[in-house]
Amino acid sequence: MMRHERLRFWLAGLAAAATGWLCYAGLARLAGALGVATWIPYPAPRRQWLLIGKSWQSAEFSGAIADASVFLTALAAVAAYYCARIVYHLSFAPVRQRRARWLIAGWIVGTVAMVALSQGLGWLYGAYPGFARIGWLSAALGFAVLAGAASGFARAWGRLMRARKVPATE
Repeated sequence: MMRHERLRFWLAGLAAAATGWLCYAGLARLAGALGVATWIPYPAPRRQWLLIGKSWQSAEFSGAIADASVFLTALAAVAAYYCARIVYHLSFAPVRQRRARWLIAGWIVGTVAMVALSQGLGWLYGAYPGFARIGWLSAALGFAVLAGAASGFARAWGRLMRARKVPATE
């Protein structure tokens, strides 16, 4: 049994939360410096009715998150997970293993690819406004493109890892 397991568990959770928050803030700032929008402010607050439980509630929104923000959140969560592993095991060994390095590289490359694809879809909607006007259908098509690209990238990265003889387990 490991010493101070409960304390290391809580410290790892605290480190993961701090790392996730700081990593997302840094990635969002970097994305903003590169011209990638993570938050879309509205010129005036928008009011929307939401069904919560059995009653309707009114909510005001001053902006919306962009697709890039979702992808950066996933990358920040991966970084937080790896930081938590380091703190919990009190060692860099679990994250220095070959498989762990390949997985984090896959997350980084995949996130950059998904942000680029999302920006490309945004350009497509801007270039062809009629496509964006078909409402939920264009959103469903955009989601299908992003989901298909993510699935294809994950399969391709897995094949690349197998071709490079990366171990299947740690």
